[in-house]
Amino acid sequence: MLNKIEAGIASHPLIIMVRKKKLPPCYLVGGYYPALYFGEKVGDLDLITEDISKFRLALEKAFYRKFKIITDRKGHKVLKFKIKEVNFDISEMERNIEADAARRDFRFNSIYYDITNKRIIDPLGGIEEIKSTRISLSSKNSLIKDPVRIIRYYRFLDKYGLTPSPSTQKKAAEFDPCLLDNIAVERMILEVRSIFFQVDSWKTISVLLEKGILHKIFPFIEQLEEVSQNQFHSFDVITHSLFCLKWIDHYRGKYPLEDIFSLKMAALFHDIGKKQAAKEDAGEVCFHGHEKIGGDLMKKELPKLKLSKKEIRTIKFLVEKHMYPAFLKFSENVGAKALRRYVRRSKEHFWALLVLFLADGAAAHDRTDTEQETFAKKLAAMFKKIKEEEMSIIPVTGDDLIALGYDEGPVLGKILKDIKHGFEERRFKNREEAIRYAKKSLENSK
Repeated sequence: MLNKIEAGIASHPLIIMVRKKKLPPCYLVGGYYPALYFGEKVGDLDLITEDISKFRLALEKAFYRKFKIITDRKGHKVLKFKIKEVNFDISEMERNIEADAARRDFRFNSIYYDITNKRIIDPLGGIEEIKSTRISLSSKNSLIKDPVRIIRYYRFLDKYGLTPSPSTQKKAAEFDPCLLDNIAVERMILEVRSIFFQVDSWKTISVLLEKGILHKIFPFIEQLEEVSQNQFHSFDVITHSLFCLKWIDHYRGKYPLEDIFSLKMAALFHDIGKKQAAKEDAGEVCFHGHEKIGGDLMKKELPKLKLSKKEIRTIKFLVEKHMYPAFLKFSENVGAKALRRYVRRSKEHFWALLVLFLADGAAAHDRTDTEQETFAKKLAAMFKKIKEEEMSIIPVTGDDLIALGYDEGPVLGKILKDIKHGFEERRFKNREEAIRYAKKSLENSK
């Protein structure tokens, strides 16, 4: 175990760089060790140093640039910077290593590597914890000192398949979710992001829901609870939503997806409009328009989570449009034109919407839906065909429009998009017709 850790650290190019720069004494600490042991890709580096002001001056001298010390939400002085796509997070030691270890979350995150002297310091037996696949709190008050650690605790249980020590299990069972009431939502969302990147994240989310923790992160999740469904579903809305998360992981490796966080947020909340939309029709409950209600709810609630504007737009779009593929699937005599229109309207969210459609269908009865999969293949083939056509049949460029008198900017971009759609819909047969359209549009704008 020690050899494996030491070999991993010794070969890390940025650790070598820190040592070569002869910076003041510093220690590698945190999640590096369990990640290394369990075969995960090691990304960001957490370091501590005895005197952060002295360390900053040494950094500035070594790298010929300025570094700023900030104070984090816990009152700790921190240096944050990036080198070669790796984030460094350097904080000041709490008196000594023993005191610093006691303030950390779990014992396996309290292992220190002295970079200068090339030695491992393990004050709380963290290495034995990792070898035994056990998780223990660093101190009996660890969850009280930082309640966000309860989310991390359940994340680690599933991520590494750990067994909690009896005392840690007892502390987790006694945890009061109300302790999260005064925690900044950004910190809790950061943990949710990490959960969503894990495979089978629905298991961790299910536990957080059961423990009342998820309600503190997403108060609006109550809109998913106590909503029965019709004969097309085997489960109520909240259970269906959790299974939708499960099936996202089943399909995610089969399609080119970029924003897993937004997709899983949409999967969890895609039916959030059903409680308001629920109506009885001929003795059967129906949810007409629930997707639009859900989109409006997302627009209202997501900004409170401090997400980026892009993420808010993406999640809202996926929730609001998640029924699009189903409407197409059940339309009679759906033709190529309708499919093309769908591909165009789904824009950059095509693959995410497709995976959400598949996961939603499978989650209805917690099994694959072969009809959904067949139709998804049809949509995917159409998407690829359209993209191939775009590469070959649109003979007008931005330079052509500038030569006509257009200025670079949003107007030029809009005309290019209109021309692209014109070729997709067969309104333009050739370059000459597209150029005439562009000239006429320019004249009309003057």
